[in-house]
Amino acid sequence: IFSTGLQCRRGVDMNNKQVEIIIKSLNVDQLSEYLKESFCDPMRIIKENIHNGLKPMHFPLEKENLEEIKKTFLKYEMVIDGNLKLEENLMPVIHSVSHLSLDQRLVAKSILRNCASGHQKELAVAQKLIELMGDVSCQVYDLIRQLTYKTDDRIDIYDNYLVDLIERSD
Repeated sequence: IFSTGLQCRRGVDMNNKQVEIIIKSLNVDQLSEYLKESFCDPMRIIKENIHNGLKPMHFPLEKENLEEIKKTFLKYEMVIDGNLKLEENLMPVIHSVSHLSLDQRLVAKSILRNCASGHQKELAVAQKLIELMGDVSCQVYDLIRQLTYKTDDRIDIYDNYLVDLIERSD
């Protein structure tokens, strides 16, 4: 049932249609690798590049509050790290979703609940960063925007596909 591709709950669509098309074409065995290669690993690299780019910035480019951007980015970094760690615990469950025992499903649902609250925090901090940067553009700020897009897409996958996938394994 799960090897033909992942299907979204009826009436629930993803925000990024391109990612939705990719997800629908994957089978369960491919999903965890896709998440790792497309989101987890790149997000870690982008975070490091942003961190290295923000560090030497001492003056705002325009009227943005650079100190607040730096402080908020550090918070964003910590939230992302915590969420990625939780999500890594879910990967083996996703890989074997069609063979889960009742106890394993309960554990998976508990992890998903923890992910959901972390995801809300991550989205809120990402939104604050976007607001702080406004329309000021530079390479570091563009990387921050890229990271927030990855946050949006990754969380969209969890909210619209993985929750449904675990629930359908009941």
